[in-house]
Amino acid sequence: MQTAGIKGLFQNLLARLVTPAYAATCTTDAYKLVGVNADGTSTPISVTAGGVDQCGVGFRGMFDAGNYILLTGDSIYKDDLTCNLVFLNKTSGELFCVGETSPAKYDILGQSSWKNYPRLQLSADKNYLFLEAAAVIFDSNNQITGKKTKLMRFNLSDLDKGPQGTVLVEGFQNSWLNTAGSGFAGDVTQFEGFDLNNYAGLDNGDAMVMYNRYVYSVGGMAGSMTPLSRQNNFYYRFEPDGTYKRIEVDSTSVANLVTAEMNSTGNGGSYGTGAIGQIPCYFKSPDKDKFYFAIPFTSGYGGGVGFVNRSLIVSATRPSASAATLLVSRYTTSAICANTWGSTTPFQVINGVYYNIDSSWVWNPTTNTSAQKTTLIKKDFGFATETPQADVFYTIDASNNWMGGRTFYVSKDYLYLKTPFTGPWSMGVTPGDGLQRFDPATFDNTRPVGSQLGTPMDIMTSSENVSIQSIASTSSDNILKVVGRRTDDADLVKVYGTVDDAGLLSWAAQKSTTYSPVTIVKL
Repeated sequence: MQTAGIKGLFQNLLARLVTPAYAATCTTDAYKLVGVNADGTSTPISVTAGGVDQCGVGFRGMFDAGNYILLTGDSIYKDDLTCNLVFLNKTSGELFCVGETSPAKYDILGQSSWKNYPRLQLSADKNYLFLEAAAVIFDSNNQITGKKTKLMRFNLSDLDKGPQGTVLVEGFQNSWLNTAGSGFAGDVTQFEGFDLNNYAGLDNGDAMVMYNRYVYSVGGMAGSMTPLSRQNNFYYRFEPDGTYKRIEVDSTSVANLVTAEMNSTGNGGSYGTGAIGQIPCYFKSPDKDKFYFAIPFTSGYGGGVGFVNRSLIVSATRPSASAATLLVSRYTTSAICANTWGSTTPFQVINGVYYNIDSSWVWNPTTNTSAQKTTLIKKDFGFATETPQADVFYTIDASNNWMGGRTFYVSKDYLYLKTPFTGPWSMGVTPGDGLQRFDPATFDNTRPVGSQLGTPMDIMTSSENVSIQSIASTSSDNILKVVGRRTDDADLVKVYGTVDDAGLLSWAAQKSTTYSPVTIVKL
């Protein structure tokens, strides 16, 4: 991977490019850069030497990368390399090509519903960017030759030199290898798989990465079709020159800690063990050289009649360059990140306190009964002072199917719930989503089930006929940016809204558009 600078002149709008930049479509679905001036006028920004970018040359996605904007490129080339990713310096306007030998279309996704981490992670000082992306690889004839998952690290600390990139790990997606026409489907002698299970980009520029590689083979292992598999958990320790050493997590010490936890008071009758191969969550510390992660395990109660999922939270510090393994220490336990099948619903953080929704069996030792409930778990890990507090549980519903299509979001001080329309549908009725705001200061688990989160503020109701597509927020304020579709519009027009600190939603003014005109001429 190489990074090369592409000369770019942006006139008087360079300093204003970040917020007002947007993409204008081309007929082949390639997007162009457009700079917006203070007076509202715009200036096209070319990325090729000719000064005018042809259709098909441009970008497909735009992402904030601290002092840069990260763009996914399409048909952009520099020095015999293809610019599948491009960094734009927000201050100088300089463009940097992440050069690769093969054309690829990168798909940079947001946070997964079953992976508890964002695919794009930026360090607190904005000096390091970590990126998990799916890349569709093409050959010289523009034929798809594979789909890869890549994890990349970019050092952004030197603005003059530009981003410096490193591929930490990559592999073909087994979904591609198992697809008819891939060249591998049905041929298990060449079938190999790769899964990136979890990763954390740390504020010191290092990374924790958990991934799995496996190979199917015929013969060997007594003719078994069971794949040869290797689960890996590495700490990537970087040096100032960009070189790194992979240090494996000490799985023996982790197993011993989990076993001791399961045998401790209150966890008697445990029947399931945690594994280093299951790390659903990583947590950062104010100390950039320290971090934490969760190891889930299952404990039985009432003679094995009931059970509960827990997670052992362990701490680790940056290992020395000569370390053979990464050592860990016990920190606390929690019901957050405790699903023992290796996945978990994403946690949310409000003012340093963690919240997580869980639907699992809960054993009541008083009544010797168990039930499956939907619960909001609150956990103050106390990372700043190393003083973790006990879990607090708020029962939302007495069943395990409450979530449905509901989704939680957070801002600096509040928890938000998006709820799809659940009433009866009929012809001509096009209800949208509901959006409510909850104040954690009013949570009370002594109230009846269903009211422990208090009375919410209704920001939007289904009768307003808007289907919410995305919500963006930050931990520094209580402003939400909402993108939706009008469900009562024939073309499902897209709308943009802002929720202010008081919880009031306002929609941006609509701009009417018309379809492109068609001109017919005699040949």
